[in-house]
Order: sequence, then C-alpha cells, then structure tokens
Amino acid sequence: MDPVQGSRQSTTKMMTAIPTLLLCFLSLNHVSAQATQKQIKDFEVHNRVDCDTETNCSLFSGIWVHDPSYPLYEALECPYISKEFDCKANGRPDSDYQEWRWQPNGCDTPRFSARGFLEKLKGKKLTFVGDSITQNQFLSLVCLVSKEFPTTFVPTSSKNDKFISTDYNVSIELYWAPFLVEREVNDEGERILHVDQIQNNSTRWKMADVLIFESSKWWPETLGSQRWDIVMEGKQKYTDMKPLVAYKKALTTWSQWVSSNLDPQTLVFFRGSSFGHYDSHKRCDSKEPIEDPSYDPQPTAHAAILKEVLSTTEFPVKLFNISHNSAFRRDGHPSIYTNLNVSGPEHQDCTHWCLPGVPDSWNQLLYATLLST
Repeated sequence: MDPVQGSRQSTTKMMTAIPTLLLCFLSLNHVSAQATQKQIKDFEVHNRVDCDTETNCSLFSGIWVHDPSYPLYEALECPYISKEFDCKANGRPDSDYQEWRWQPNGCDTPRFSARGFLEKLKGKKLTFVGDSITQNQFLSLVCLVSKEFPTTFVPTSSKNDKFISTDYNVSIELYWAPFLVEREVNDEGERILHVDQIQNNSTRWKMADVLIFESSKWWPETLGSQRWDIVMEGKQKYTDMKPLVAYKKALTTWSQWVSSNLDPQTLVFFRGSSFGHYDSHKRCDSKEPIEDPSYDPQPTAHAAILKEVLSTTEFPVKLFNISHNSAFRRDGHPSIYTNLNVSGPEHQDCTHWCLPGVPDSWNQLLYATLLST
C-alpha cells in the first residue's frame, strides 16, 4: 500500500472515531458530575467506561441517574394530562420521582427538543396504538411538545385522541386497541375476541408515517381473569383457549397485516411491556427506584412471544424495548395517588406511571431513535 494512502486512511479512521470518543467522554463526565457515589459505582459495574469506536449505543440498557434539571415540564403546564396520571394533583407530596434521567449504556442521548422533534416529523403523522400504558406515553409526548409549541386538540371517537402542531403540521394520535385485534359484544352480552380479525381497527392506522404499537397488559397468563368470554378463529369458537395462545395468534394477525398493508417508508415500532411493581400486599408505595446493580428482571412470557413473532415478521418492525428501563422505577407509579373510585392503602395503581415521569424517558429514546433514521 502507498504510505501516503495508508496515512490518509488512518487519519480518516481517526477523524471518524473522534465524535464517538468525544460522545463517550461527555457521557462519562456528565454522569460523574450528576451521580451519587453509589450511582457512579453502578455505572462502573455496568462497564460503561468501555467506550471505543466499536461500541454500539444500547439505548434500552442503562441506569437511572438522579438529575435535578428534570422534569422537562410541570404537570400544571400541561392541561392534557389525564387525572389518573397526575399524581401531584392527587396528593403525592414528594417530587423526587420526577428527577431521574435515563442514561443508556455506552453513550448519551440528546435532551428532548420539541423543535427538533417537530422538525424531524414536519408534515407527518405519528400514531400510538394500544392500551392505557400507551396512553401514558402519548400524553407524555403531547406535554413535551406543547410546552414549547401550541397544539390543537381534535375531538375524535371515545378513547381516541388527536393533537396537531399547527406550526409544523405534525399530527400526534392515539388509537385505543388494547388487543390490536377486534373484540365485540354480541346480543347475549358475550365478549368475543376475534384473534384473526384486525381490519376494522387497522383502517384508522394505515396512513401514519410513524406507528408505535403495544399490546400485553390486557392478556393475562392464565385463564380466569381474561377480558373476553369467547375466542373466535374463523368460524371456530373457543371458551378455554389459553390467553397466551390467543396472544400469539393475535400478534401473528397483526404481523401479517403490517407486512401486507403498510408502505415500506413507514417507520414501525413495537414497544415492549412496561413493568408493574405490585408487592405481596399489592402495593408499590416506594419513594426510591431500585438501585441494586444485581437486580436482573426476567423477561415476561409476553416478551418471549413478541420476540418470536417479530423474528418472522416480513416488515422491518423495530422493537422499542423499555422493559429494562421501567423495571427499576418502582417509585414512578401513582400508587395511592390515583383518582380511581377506590382510594387508600388498600388500593394502589402499580401499573401506570405518574406524569411527569418514566414515560418521558421513553419519548426521549424515541426522539433519539428518530434523529438516527
């Protein structure tokens, strides 16, 4: 090889490496400045110092770092937060649960910018499809955007919401479909789940430019607490189909629809399950995240099924896996600070999330992902 050519290649490689090395340095420096000694130790345990040009950023693996510059908005600044997620309005006295930043392994993420987000999606439609945890993330995003830019609420049908940023013509929408597939109630009052039918629901999603799906909380692992009476597959009727079997069939129906109906330019995510934190007394009134570095939450049965289905899905769906992120935040749930009819320590919501709170980190990760596409 020509020595000059070799030198040029080495220089080019070095220059290419500089941004990554700088990013790693800034990430480490930032964590060291903000974190407690305990968190710095955790940072080292997770091998976060091993940053080099071969290291890929793992957005969904990392640690929570206390950062008093958070939250990115206040609940009083966002009139769109549903009452069940507004823990302050429901009497929660502490604010520490709002002051945590998700720090991915091996890199840093850009602080959420409403302007940057809207410029990236200018003239496009982003649609969330799922259940009340999806609604958690949807409202978080609306709050993050509306703090800096006015948004217009567009009334739609029950449990579906739509906001439009008029400055950038960006539509942010929520469609309620906790099973993704269709469920109906017949004349006898029986709840029928059609695991092979999705068309009536999906006609409302098809025109989105970015789609974020989620479905797991309404699928129990065992028979007895499911929210249907009959499962239909074609003309076959089942009253004893195991919920996780039905879940896999429903995800397969969804997968086939995505592969057959979406424009290849559509960006599609499937969000992993968020963790609930009910203890043996069905409570979660902790004021601190889980900081034990040996804590290793195991994937749910739903996660294994989702992974299997996505592995055979023809359309390039991106797994937006916030399970690890949410597993450590036992402090972020409404707990007793909910507006549900039953209140007090005997009833706690350990499934949903306070806003501001954990779902804001999911949208920061979404923002980072969009910037890279």
